[in-house]
Amino acid sequence: MVKIVLENVTKIFTKKKQENKVLDDITFEVADGNFFGIIGQSGAGKTTLLRIIAGLEGPTHGRVKFDNTVVAEEGKIMVPIEERNIGMVFQTWALYPHLTSYENIAFPLRAKKMDENEIESTVLHLAKMLGIEEVLGRKPGRISGGQQQRVAVARALSKNPSLLLLDEPFSNLDATIKDNARSLIRTVQKEMLITAIIVSHDPADIFSLASDTLAITDGRNAQMDRTANLYHKPNNITVARSIGEMSVVQGFLTRDSRNDVEVKLGGSCKLGFRRDELIATAPGNNSDIRVGFRPESLELLDEKDISLKGSNDWALIGNGVVKICSYSAGIFRVLIRLEGLEDDIAVSSDVSIDTDSRISLYAKRHDLKLFDSRGNSILDYSTRTEKQGGPNNERRWISAST
Repeated sequence: MVKIVLENVTKIFTKKKQENKVLDDITFEVADGNFFGIIGQSGAGKTTLLRIIAGLEGPTHGRVKFDNTVVAEEGKIMVPIEERNIGMVFQTWALYPHLTSYENIAFPLRAKKMDENEIESTVLHLAKMLGIEEVLGRKPGRISGGQQQRVAVARALSKNPSLLLLDEPFSNLDATIKDNARSLIRTVQKEMLITAIIVSHDPADIFSLASDTLAITDGRNAQMDRTANLYHKPNNITVARSIGEMSVVQGFLTRDSRNDVEVKLGGSCKLGFRRDELIATAPGNNSDIRVGFRPESLELLDEKDISLKGSNDWALIGNGVVKICSYSAGIFRVLIRLEGLEDDIAVSSDVSIDTDSRISLYAKRHDLKLFDSRGNSILDYSTRTEKQGGPNNERRWISAST
């Protein structure tokens, strides 16, 4: 295991005298033995960051440390990749097509001139651990995608690395086997006591594997936190959407004489907040804001159903029409257009709902996200955490009326 530290890392590529700053002052630490995630949209700088950690690139500015050793600093690579004891799994897996699975796994060991008996013992041990004994004599073109991925993982682990780097490792797998692959990686990482870093744009990869996660946007550190906090307590809309789906609609904020807050949505929906639920720099009276909804924090009911009316935990957002209902991975995804709102809202449902159905939309009050006009969160999450929980817990809300 190894601790990874990045201090003020910036990466600038120059082409035809044009500078492109891909990473801008990135600082974070990965604890010894931790499974760390890096998430962001395409072009955010994720892979470049991983390449700098690996030693395939050097930082233009800043420093990279493995434990207490500086491995790269200010454009210089002090410790090359072959001396960093790293195992890497790429998006394409990069297996040698002319070699058998056995030979692919053994390749880095032979490069180190390891004894053949020791190589055989290591390959067979990893093959048993990863469940690929039966494909050791086959070339990559003769085995399934899931088996190829396991061979790539075995090759990365064959030299007993201190650090495992994974760059979008599951993107080429069918959805039906992704969860098995994630579970396998997590089990192996724990059993072998390896520090691991995964780069992905898929929140499912990050949630299933990473304890802590860095969200990057345009090469900048947007938020570094426990993975669950990125989801429940995002700093801004970009972070919120990078870690999971969220619908965002326009709102209007007003304040009363006590400086408490009312947020209006569409026609007649009004949501009340106490002033200590918002950060000190939240917008003043009569301000445009944005309100975010997670699909699983919403409930669709027939307009005649009154089961949630008057609830302290749910707010009636409005009435509308179902535009489309689709299905994926055991969940129905419903798009609804509410009266008075221009943007569709995505809702998760356990049952299929007919298109054009008239529907009422309710939201879990403590799960709503509020952002200013620039997309930055205006909620003080510390005042809301203690009041979250089951239906009998008190909520820090004033009113919710339509």
